Amino acid sequence: MKRIWRAVAGVVAAAATLLTGGMVASAANAAEGPTNPGSVMVSNVHDNQRYDVYQMLTLESDTNYTTFKYKAATTEWSSFLKTDATAQKYITVDTDGYVTWKNSEHPDSDVQAFAQAALAYAKEHKNAITAAGHYQRTVDEESNAVTEDKSDNAEYTAATNFSTAHVTFSNLPLGYYLVGSTTGALVSLTTTKPEASTEDKNEVPTIDKQVQENSDGQWGDKNDAAIGETVDFKTTIEVKEGAKNYKLHDQMSKGLTFKQIDKVEVEGVKVESSVDTWQLQETPDGDDTFTVKFADAYVAGLAGKKIVVYYSATVNKDAVIAGKGNPNETWLDYGDNGHTEHDKTTTYVWEFSVFKYTGGEKKTPLKGAKFKLSTSIVDVEGSTLQFVKLDSDDNGIDQYRLATAGDENTVTEFTTPDTGKFRLFGLDAGTYYLTETEAPGGYNKLTDSIVVEIDHEGNV
Repeated sequence: MKRIWRAVAGVVAAAATLLTGGMVASAANAAEGPTNPGSVMVSNVHDNQRYDVYQMLTLESDTNYTTFKYKAATTEWSSFLKTDATAQKYITVDTDGYVTWKNSEHPDSDVQAFAQAALAYAKEHKNAITAAGHYQRTVDEESNAVTEDKSDNAEYTAATNFSTAHVTFSNLPLGYYLVGSTTGALVSLTTTKPEASTEDKNEVPTIDKQVQENSDGQWGDKNDAAIGETVDFKTTIEVKEGAKNYKLHDQMSKGLTFKQIDKVEVEGVKVESSVDTWQLQETPDGDDTFTVKFADAYVAGLAGKKIVVYYSATVNKDAVIAGKGNPNETWLDYGDNGHTEHDKTTTYVWEFSVFKYTGGEKKTPLKGAKFKLSTSIVDVEGSTLQFVKLDSDDNGIDQYRLATAGDENTVTEFTTPDTGKFRLFGLDAGTYYLTETEAPGGYNKLTDSIVVEIDHEGNV
């Protein structure tokens, strides 16, 4: 019988390449015998990623520890080895349940496919297949607080100047192990020493979200816009080795209404949506505004490149005025359970108030003055802004919201109430002209328009 260990070790010795899917390691020990426990160390581990180690095969040896045989560790793994179509391409299970590799000349991609199928099976049957160890170190984005979720046999060692962070799973029965990580995963085979080690060479993808300021076309972390205006966003994804299960999520606040994906580009070239590239998945009733799912085969070939997703939203009537603004958060899911940190932009909408009065230090409010607001000093078509009059606030100040395309009963003039005050909101940063169109009885109308400038910090 051809020994599975020797056959597969020969494959990896010839290739020794980073692979996606899962990681197979041996904790067998020919010198000390199969009764001694083994360990698997995974180096270059990443924060916020989960690592699981599964025993797929148990080890049997003769009394001299010169020959080794392998059997499925559990009935679930036995079922996988005997029935899974992918597994059947690469292994053989004899009538006594012993496992051999079909062809020692298989390329490393075949070992990769076998490991991918095994990892998928473990995830699918998570209630029946128990990991021999697990570890995840989570760092909170806001507080930087660290929490650990780990099995008793998992020990984390922080990175130093001479080594990367790593986690060691100890007290493992000797045999074959599949190690899955949320960064994608890898396949690595070692010698028959009890201390097997491997490196997670897959990298964590990054995202960068920006919003465009309409006044100068610049991209950044914040912008200003008026109610009813379209806001343009872009999120850049830096694809890393081992890319799979890439899903871009976007969550817009209540004041922003998602409009559409405008385009997706890779190195400046537009990529059309399809099942083979990317697809938009809107989730109006969920926690996300929308999700863009990328095909595994597509992103697998983009390592080192950047995907740029351009999309737009409309500032709606529920927009927050000034204050904390209207945030829009984006993050990327990847691997089996990985998530990047959230990146955020903020869209600000502004306001200003008017007080019409007479007198010196003792200001007497004037009722009945009429005003209009324009974006041009000269009266050109479309320059006079339309508003919707809302209920006055508790202080008797009239409220006017900038109108949107679907609003009815809009007004272009504001008449001062008994308090002499009204508030105009829903405005972009910029220059406006407030013109008195009619004075109260017994008073002269202002001869010049009042220039109102709102800067990008909301200062009037």
